Amino acid sequence: MLQFVFVNSLLIKEEVMRKLLNNALLAILASSLYENTVLPVHRHSRIEFCKKQTLDLMPDITNYLYKKLTLTEELTDQTEVVETMFNQLKKKFDESSQNLEEIDDESSAKKKINGIKLAMFRNNDTSTEIGLLNTSYAVLELDHNDYLYNFFNLMEFRRKIYFSLQGVEVTAENMFRHFVDVRGEEPVTFHSSDIVCIPYGLIKKVTKELPPYVTLAQVGFPLAKIIGHAINSIRIQNQRNDFTNSSDIKQEMVFSNPIYFGEFELSSFTV
Repeated sequence: MLQFVFVNSLLIKEEVMRKLLNNALLAILASSLYENTVLPVHRHSRIEFCKKQTLDLMPDITNYLYKKLTLTEELTDQTEVVETMFNQLKKKFDESSQNLEEIDDESSAKKKINGIKLAMFRNNDTSTEIGLLNTSYAVLELDHNDYLYNFFNLMEFRRKIYFSLQGVEVTAENMFRHFVDVRGEEPVTFHSSDIVCIPYGLIKKVTKELPPYVTLAQVGFPLAKIIGHAINSIRIQNQRNDFTNSSDIKQEMVFSNPIYFGEFELSSFTV
């Protein structure tokens, strides 16, 4: 009898937590919809609004456009400067860490730093990108005259893309394509694979128009933080899981209270 009561209590608690989670997700969705479909946008800020929507809903296309617009020769020179700067920082850390007592396991720290895979933003793979984009977006339907229709379709499309990545190998290309803001000015670390993506927003700070010490300050500090995060004893430790490719599995988020917006009923999303 006591066992039955205990199990029943756990089931009730689980159901309550599920409803709380549903309500939280619903609130997030409602807030996003209100900001993007109800609040007026001043005409002077509409360009920035469109840029933000593109970054949020089509990060892979944004990544491709920056690849097409950047000059290869200039990007190559900037990339070499960033890579050289990072290698110099690693060397300086190696020299200084030999006399630091707080680093109790020097070999472990070196191993972590040497294991960092620096992934630079590059534009020498545009032909591959356009092929992937054509295949990916072939199923997406948009209407030039219906913003709400496009917005909801893109939301659902982006969620399906994210869930389809389960079981896919973690590569720098995939990270840049889906999870890195190409305009960002900070490195993005993926701890499960030790990949650190350097977005174009940081690389473009390498310029001949500024003195070298200014470039070192603007670019060197974000790069130095990569080393600091690598040896931090409380950094995120993710174990690599051997996920199987389950592209046929659909994740479904069901919201308990439907939202009606025009002809759309937002009671459930298949993502």
